[in-house]
Amino acid sequence: MSTFKMSVLPLAMAGLVLWSANATAYAGSHAEDLMTGYYGNTWEYKDHEGFKLLHINKDMSMKVKLKDGRVFDGVWDVTDKTVCFRVGDDAACFDDVLGRGAGETWTGTHDDHAYTGIVHEGREAF
Repeated sequence: MSTFKMSVLPLAMAGLVLWSANATAYAGSHAEDLMTGYYGNTWEYKDHEGFKLLHINKDMSMKVKLKDGRVFDGVWDVTDKTVCFRVGDDAACFDDVLGRGAGETWTGTHDDHAYTGIVHEGREAF
């Protein structure tokens, strides 16, 4: 069984703490893309600090819109069973994000705080 692993250089952007996602990327001898359900859609992440909107792209890039309207470019990668979202030196990793798609809503815990994840069909304009 081979593991899908991507390495990317973080973009230089200080002061933004993001969140992350754990994931499984196994499929026989070929890696399965378990992020497909996010491409072309908008992931809404809501926690005690408010909400963030993410556009996750197949080329491992992403955009993040914060509740105050600021937008940041970032990257994501999969290592073993973890998906990490990065902006500059800040990163966050989750264990319940892979394999989801448009129309799904779930709750989880990240950094000891509850959150709700929603994948909205289509891209909300940033």
